[in-house]
Amino acid sequence: MEMSASFPSFAEAVPGCARPNPGRARGVLLVCLNCTAPAPEPANLLPCLQTPPPAQETPPPKAEETAPKRRELSDDEARTLLKEIEKNLKAKEPRARMETLKQLTSVQSEVLVKPMAGLLKDKDLQIAIHAIHVLEVQPYDSARSALLSFLRNDRIGHDETLGREAVRALGKLGYGNAGYAQLRKLFDHTRPVIKREILLAFAANKDKRAFSLLVDTLEEPIPASVDAASNPPAAYWKEKYQLWQLLRIPAQRSLTEISGVTLKDAEAYREWAKSGDGKKLGFMYKRGD
Repeated sequence: MEMSASFPSFAEAVPGCARPNPGRARGVLLVCLNCTAPAPEPANLLPCLQTPPPAQETPPPKAEETAPKRRELSDDEARTLLKEIEKNLKAKEPRARMETLKQLTSVQSEVLVKPMAGLLKDKDLQIAIHAIHVLEVQPYDSARSALLSFLRNDRIGHDETLGREAVRALGKLGYGNAGYAQLRKLFDHTRPVIKREILLAFAANKDKRAFSLLVDTLEEPIPASVDAASNPPAAYWKEKYQLWQLLRIPAQRSLTEISGVTLKDAEAYREWAKSGDGKKLGFMYKRGD
C-alpha cells in the first residue's frame, strides 16, 4: 500500500509533548501503523498521549465549612493552657512567642483576654499584632473593650499598623453599641489607612448609623467658588482629593453592603434616603453626622 502523504513530526502530531528519543518515537509510530497489533495498555503509553479524565466541577465550599473551627475552653482548661505556655510567652526569642500566639487563635476563652490585652503594649510590633489576632476571635465584651481601650491611646490610634489591625479586628468581632461613637470620632482625626478600615468595619457590622458619613465620604470634594476669598488654598484641595481617591471605593462598597443598593453618587443616596425606599428602611441623612 502506497502512502503519498508524509507523516507529521512528533511535535506536530502530539502538541505539548517533549521530543522523545528516536527509538521510542519509532516504537510509537509502529504501534500506530500496525493496525492488527493489539493496542498497548494505557499505562504503557507516553503520559502526554493518554486521554485525561474529564474534569469534574467541584462546588464551592459552604461558608460554615471554610470558617475555622475554634474550641471553646473551660476556665480551668484556659488557665492550665496559660500556665503551660507562660514560659514561651516570656521567651526572649520573638519567634517562639509568635508561634505560641498563633496557636491561641484556634481556641476561645474569656480567661485569655486579660493576658492578651497586656501584650497589646509589647515593644515588639509583631507580638502586639498577634495579640490583636487572638482577641479578634474571642467573642466576649471584654475583648471588644480591650481593643477599644487600646485605640483610645493617641499613639496607637494614629499608628498605621496597630490602628489598622485593631480596627480590622473590631470589624470582625463587632464593636458594640458604644464602639460606634468612638470609631466615628477617631475617623475625623486618624490616618487615611485607618479611616479606610473604619469604613469597612461599619460595613461589616451593617451599621446604619454610618450612612451619612459614608455618603459624605463618597462625595467628590469640589470648591463651591474657586475665586472666593474664603476658598482654601490649592494644597488643601489637593490633600482632600487624594483622600477621596483612597476612600471613595470603600465608601461605595460599604454603602452597598449597608443599604443593599448601589447608586451612582452621593446625591443619589441622599435622595434615596429622603424620599425613596431608604426612608422606609429607616435610613436618614444628615451632613457631617
